[in-house]
Amino acid sequence: FMFDLYESNKLLTPPEILKRLEDIVQQSDQSPGLGLGALTVLPRDEWTKVSLNQSS
Repeated sequence: FMFDLYESNKLLTPPEILKRLEDIVQQSDQSPGLGLGALTVLPRDEWTKVSLNQSS
């Protein structure tokens, strides 16, 4: 998961950041993922390619 800290060239407030983080937690609770082991299986550059393809 990722999100921008700026919206319309303005830094998000702490409550806005918290809301986005809470949304991420909620989304992650709803769908099973690959798990932590998926982070360590491949070399970093290969993992990045796989990760980016899965998030599209």
